[in-house]
Amino acid sequence: MRTPWFCAVSFLLLLSTATVVSAQKTDALAQSAAGQVMTGKLINLGKTSLQAPTTARKVISAARRTSPKVINERALMKLMYRKNANALMPKIAERAKVSKNTSVGFGGSAFTVNGLDSADHRNTNGADLDPPDQGLCAGAGQLFEAVNLVFAIYDENGNKASSDVSANAFFGVGPNFLDGDSLSDPRCYYDQSSQHWFVTITDIEDVGYIPGGVGRSFVLIAVSDGPSLLGYFNLYAIDTTDDGSNGTPSHPGCLPYEFEGCFADQPLLGADNNGFYISTNEFGLVTPDANGAQIYAISKADLESGVYPTFVHLANLTVGGGQAYSVHPAQSAEVDPSESNSGIEFFMNSLNFNGTSDNRIGVWSLTNTSTLNSSSPNLILQNTILNVKAYEEPGYAQQKVGPYPQGMALGDPEEAIDPDDNRMQQVYLSSNQLYSAITSTIYDGAEYLDGVEWFIVKPRFTKSGVLSASLSGNDYLTVKGQNLIYPAVAVDADHDRGAMTFTLVGPNFYPSAAFIKFESNGPKGTVNILAEGAAPDDGFSGYEGIPSNTQLAGRWGDYSAAVADGENIFIATEYISGADRDSIVNWATSISEITTPK
Repeated sequence: MRTPWFCAVSFLLLLSTATVVSAQKTDALAQSAAGQVMTGKLINLGKTSLQAPTTARKVISAARRTSPKVINERALMKLMYRKNANALMPKIAERAKVSKNTSVGFGGSAFTVNGLDSADHRNTNGADLDPPDQGLCAGAGQLFEAVNLVFAIYDENGNKASSDVSANAFFGVGPNFLDGDSLSDPRCYYDQSSQHWFVTITDIEDVGYIPGGVGRSFVLIAVSDGPSLLGYFNLYAIDTTDDGSNGTPSHPGCLPYEFEGCFADQPLLGADNNGFYISTNEFGLVTPDANGAQIYAISKADLESGVYPTFVHLANLTVGGGQAYSVHPAQSAEVDPSESNSGIEFFMNSLNFNGTSDNRIGVWSLTNTSTLNSSSPNLILQNTILNVKAYEEPGYAQQKVGPYPQGMALGDPEEAIDPDDNRMQQVYLSSNQLYSAITSTIYDGAEYLDGVEWFIVKPRFTKSGVLSASLSGNDYLTVKGQNLIYPAVAVDADHDRGAMTFTLVGPNFYPSAAFIKFESNGPKGTVNILAEGAAPDDGFSGYEGIPSNTQLAGRWGDYSAAVADGENIFIATEYISGADRDSIVNWATSISEITTPK
């Protein structure tokens, strides 16, 4: 087996035809932005529950890879930039800068509690991972938190209502991280209209738990049988190896050998009244190839019923003259049963193709989604480009100076924090407006720091059915001299109340969980700290392991979470709590409820 190019610690697809067309600022629907379209069947993996996780069913004693894998997001994004090296980039007239900074306050939540932390992860999985990918969803008086490879349930007041559960055990792919498949990037979603829970995660390499799946990669899906998190979930898998075998498409760099195909990075999820949508970025497991965004569209009713659902796989997506990546599906506070265009799912993505700066975003629509409930899905995919305020690749965020025992023992300087890149962190749909935000380098009037650029987008269609869009709001959010990273925004069903969460960190603050209220025209008020950091981030990802005079940046949560449940908004993000820590990581998460009364 070849050695993976990235850092180590990482069904049957039935060919048929689906119709997809697209339009980019034309008067008639034209050639598709998806260069490849297939349909297929998900693998049914039985049932599981959070109270009694499914029994791991190892089919063979696999000659597994030498160690589990974790993903280096910076390295993956560099591959994306290289793939889009020849894409035409806009000429940016001026750099991102604000005219006014926002002040800092404290409080503003109905409750704030500690979520899962590094100790919970080690106790559940026997190993540490850095950073904590943050998943949160809310509904039916319950909260579900998914952080890296550990899951937990809370009641609507933030009280823990379950034991911690290993993601591996829940999905039936090993008892834990050390003796199971390499999982990553959990997400969850509560569907308000049907009252079902959806949980997704990437399975980078199966080592014998999925029938016929040894050495292959998957996206795993769990769908509850009702509104209770304590009930049963149906388990499914999508084969994402894309090496031309087992019915999958043959994509560049996806080698047809065990543990050498491709994998699906960072599954993003959303839903409309008809379908459940997963969008990933595809990379070669042992070859440095980037194949861009992949969209999987699945009948929501089929998933909820426990049958063997079909899906539509859209690949080779293009936008703005380049390869599309991180095309984020929209979530909604309330699904509209009277959706126009025979059902619509919207998406958004950023277009910084080369890791420098850009002033465009992509807006996408997938219409005719009601046909997902038929034997012949006939979807219409379109995208259009919006000009926005300039955004720039974020730089390392400095943190307040304090004790950092691991780094000091290694002889390294206190680490900075890595905010990754400009990808859309979350997309929320309310009253036909799309809300999202990214991290960007922004000039605060004195220096360049990391801040937030937010977007409110109004999509519409011409009489001929072509997608267009306009900006209802677009601006920056900064705190003078400090950094805001990994924003996530959600608004209620009336789109007049919401919240945006992020981590606040800088020379005056250890990494802290913070938020700002978000109304129909954008953020309002002060940036409020809900859980103040008690120490610097001191995780192993920020050190080389040998004494060095060069400051490195520790991995931070690849994403935060915000979700609406009625008039209330629940948010979660990473911070440093100062509680008892493991020797090589000290991250924690915070969960808050933000009330938005009329």
